[in-house]
Amino acid sequence: MFDKPLKEITAEDISRLIDNEEPEGRILDYKATLSSTFKDEDKKEFLFDVTSFANASGGYLIYGITEKRKDRDEKLHIPEKAVGVELTNYEEWKLKIENILNSCIEPRIHGIAFHKVDDYDKGPVVVIYIPQSPLSPHLVKFKWKSRFYSRNSAGKYPLDYVEIKTAFGLSGDIANKIRDFRDSRIALLISDNTPVVLAPTGRAIMHLIPLSALNEAVSIDVKDFYHREIFRKLFPLGRIGYTSQRFNFDGFLSFETSIATTEYEAYAQFLNNGIIESASNVLLGSKDNKRIGSIAYEEYLIESVEGYLGLYNSANIRPPFFMLLALVDVKGYQMTVDHKYRNHMAHQIDRDTLILSDIRIDDYAVNVSRLLKPAFDAIWRACGWSGSLNYDNEGNWRRHS
Repeated sequence: MFDKPLKEITAEDISRLIDNEEPEGRILDYKATLSSTFKDEDKKEFLFDVTSFANASGGYLIYGITEKRKDRDEKLHIPEKAVGVELTNYEEWKLKIENILNSCIEPRIHGIAFHKVDDYDKGPVVVIYIPQSPLSPHLVKFKWKSRFYSRNSAGKYPLDYVEIKTAFGLSGDIANKIRDFRDSRIALLISDNTPVVLAPTGRAIMHLIPLSALNEAVSIDVKDFYHREIFRKLFPLGRIGYTSQRFNFDGFLSFETSIATTEYEAYAQFLNNGIIESASNVLLGSKDNKRIGSIAYEEYLIESVEGYLGLYNSANIRPPFFMLLALVDVKGYQMTVDHKYRNHMAHQIDRDTLILSDIRIDDYAVNVSRLLKPAFDAIWRACGWSGSLNYDNEGNWRRHS
């Protein structure tokens, strides 16, 4: 069950947990009942459960499954039967739960997802997925009390002072790991030490980093992904030529050569830990024509990110993801705009490398064009404009035919 998207969990998956006597532990917790009255004690216990997962490795809360008992008072923490929970209005309950989470946990936990499996005796079995959070530790603030919780193989437990201090340190380490990785990969691109060497001109490089990839023990079977056709959405940024694909030492590679020449123009590398690196000189003009196509490069980036998120969804690589974007060797480039803006004084980018702010993605179905607007605005500002001209007043990207 844990190797498929949440929305695809079925009654057969629930039955398999019970038949296999899958015990509670670090990533799994069973609850026989679900409170719709939201008494204080119920709220507090729920908040402790959720934050314990987010502060550890992430996991699942499953409501509507009874547990085996050694006697009347002692549970064995092994599932016994799926009975479901009594819910008169699932959507209303879900909204109340989301409000509780948003008002009683600091900082907010992004990426929590809900799913119900219908047709049990009392009602649906409700599955709540809580991702491991890069913003941990998360604090429960309820009724003038504040507590930090985490999880181990025995279930949730309150963090002591030393553990809280360590958790805050690890949160900073995640940000440092992401940026150190990005900086090292940009250095490789600049030195032409990449899977395929791109033609020497301005280049864009983008990384999508799942939080799970920061765990050094993570290794993905790219052969399995290939046979499942997961890589059909692994296209380089701004693909306009012929795309080839092959396995390589780092994982799986898609790359393109120019239609007119044999030079490489773009590649997308899926690394063995799930990180996607995509680089291209198609988005930018040549050294002899240092112009950025103001519509095309944004459209290509939007379409590429949408495709990569679709790949992650198909592969069940879960959010959150971190998107990093940089432009390399772009000193002297300027933005190409419609002739109606010809009276605007053109400005050139004044440095070789532009490193854009990190972007966090908490959902596969995010509006990518809105998400990328701050990055696009930053590039336009580097060219002397106040921001991208391709968005309307409501922040919607205006796709051109």
